[in-house]
This record gives sequence, structure tokens and C-alpha cells, in this order.
Amino acid sequence: MTRFILGGIILEISCNTATITKRNMLQKQKLWKKSILKFFGFFTILLSVYSMLNIDLIFELNNQYDVETDAAFICDDIRADIWFANDESGSVDPTEFNHALDFMYQISDGFPYDATTGAQAGAYAWDTTVNDVIIPITEDFGDPDDSGLIRNSNLVIDGDGKGIRELYGAKAGGGGTLLDQATQHMADLINGGNGRRTGVPQVGVLLTDASQSQLTGTGGGIPWINAANNVRAAGPDGSALVIVVIAEAATAYGNGSGPAGPTIDAAAGPNGLVVSVPTYADASDPTQSYITDAINAICDIGQFDGKIALDKVATFNDENSDSLAQPGETMTYTYTVTNTGITDVVDIVLTEDAASLLELELCLPQFM
Repeated sequence: MTRFILGGIILEISCNTATITKRNMLQKQKLWKKSILKFFGFFTILLSVYSMLNIDLIFELNNQYDVETDAAFICDDIRADIWFANDESGSVDPTEFNHALDFMYQISDGFPYDATTGAQAGAYAWDTTVNDVIIPITEDFGDPDDSGLIRNSNLVIDGDGKGIRELYGAKAGGGGTLLDQATQHMADLINGGNGRRTGVPQVGVLLTDASQSQLTGTGGGIPWINAANNVRAAGPDGSALVIVVIAEAATAYGNGSGPAGPTIDAAAGPNGLVVSVPTYADASDPTQSYITDAINAICDIGQFDGKIALDKVATFNDENSDSLAQPGETMTYTYTVTNTGITDVVDIVLTEDAASLLELELCLPQFM
């Protein structure tokens, strides 16, 4: 909102301006072919008209600066190793299995894959045993030339042996449900290397439709929590878990207050997250939020590297206390730079271009 004070009449101007760019929802929407600097900001500008020729400005800004990569992803600045563990127990019927694949396909589209600067990922299936599907983890988990979903009958693969759509397409399981063994296998894979990078966050993503008894009884409960603790301790840098509870498991979780809620929360741990989805069909539905929720969960706990947030506040120094900004009066700018990651960031340089503050967009006023 812009406010003019002129001859005792207050004119207020409200502007709704679209952001320069934003994270888009799916990899298929990749439209940006060059790196750009994104600016997200809420700003309030107060203009006091001292005369026809003298206008002083007071800015209050809260800004976040972020760098977008060559392509736009939901999580475009992650550098993590991601380990998918997909429930293939007998309770997952063929249609639900296909929805699970579509869910993972779309999650995989949310990240840029690069063995040096981006994400790597792998997957294994589990019931009472485990089956390594895409292990070791690899930057080839994502393939931009593959696209589509099983649910839409438009799945396209290019036959190059890359990408989860091409590498994970058949169900091998069908037995019972042993969460503790499935989760312990993740810890063993991470500790065994299997493509894991040093100095990179490890994020496990476990999908399950386990019942309450399976979550809290044999294969679940304390043994499962202990296995999850082993995942968190795995690797030289530690790991974290995203647990996606679907159908029966979501009901048992009850958003944390259900009969299996404490067990699932304990398995996710203090640095993990739980994503609850009513049905497999909901999970794979791109018009709902569950795919984005899962990607954001992975992104939130996978960005362990040092990251910079910048807050900037400008305060008007009203030396004569007349509530008007007049020529000669000053402003004090306060910059707060915060490392929002967990590793050190050094040699930070902050440069301000004051001229950019004068680039304004005016709108039609409303008389008050």
C-alpha cells in the first residue's frame, strides 16, 4: 500500500503485483532456461508529499533472496541423497501399486539431479523381505525425457535405461509387512555406501499402508523405532526420515493423535516429517497437495547445507517529530543475515544497490 499525505487529505494506493517468478508445481512446467535471481518481498511504501518537487520515501522490507537453477523445480536448490522405500505388501493391490508408482514418479520430478550439485536417489521395495530396485542411488533417477503417469495412460519412456519411470515399473512383493526390517535395510544401505556421498544430507522416504497392528505390533513398535534411529545415525553425516502413511496407516496415524500416532512420530524422529494421505488414488492425484507436501518435506529436511536468509528493515528517523518525512531527515537500515542451514557459511559479502529502491510501480489512488 502506498499512502500520500497531501494538504490534510490521505490518498491510499493498494497494488497487487505478481512475483517475478515462483517455484512451479511440476518438472513438466520447466520453462526457464537460464539462471535468474528471484526476489520475494512484501513491501510497504509511505510517501509524504512535502512539496510538488520534494518526495521522501520510507521503506519497510522483509526480503528473501534465492537463486533458481537452469530448470524450475518445486525444490530447486536441494543437494541430498534420497532413499525411497516402497511398501509392496499384499494389502497393496495392483491399482494401488500403480498409484504408488505415479506418486513416486511425480515426487522425483520435484528435484534437479546431479551427482555434484543436485540430488541423487534410489529405491527399494519391501514386504517381509526387501528387493533393491534402483540401488546404488544415482543421478539417473530422474530423466527429463520420460514423462506421464500410469493413471492418465500417457506414460512415456525413451528406453535409455534411466529414470524411475523406466527402472521401476513392476511389483515384486506381495507378502506381509515388517516395517522394522524395511527401515533397517535403509540404514544398512546408507552405511554400506551404495552411491552415498560424504557431506551430503541423507533423506529416507518410506511409503506404507500398514495397519494399526502392523505399525504398533510385530515388525512395528519399538523395533521399528530402533531401526529408524539406526537410519538417523547412518552415514558419516547422519540421516532423516520422511514417512508417508497412506490409507489404513493414515487412519491409524490420525494426524498424530490416532492409536499409532506416537509410534509413527517416534519413528519419524525430531528431524523427520510425516505426510498423511487418505488413499493411494489421492497420493497420485496431481490436483491435490500430497505430491507437493512430500517434495517440500524432503526439501525441508534435505537442505542441511548452509543457507542464507536476509531481512532488511528501514526505519525513518523523524528528527522533528512531526510524522512527516522532510528533506534532510534520515533513515536507518538494519540488515539481518541468518544461516538457516546447519553447516557454516563463510566469506559472506552483502552489497546494496540503493538506486534500485527508487524503482516504483504506482497504482490509481483511493480517496479516504
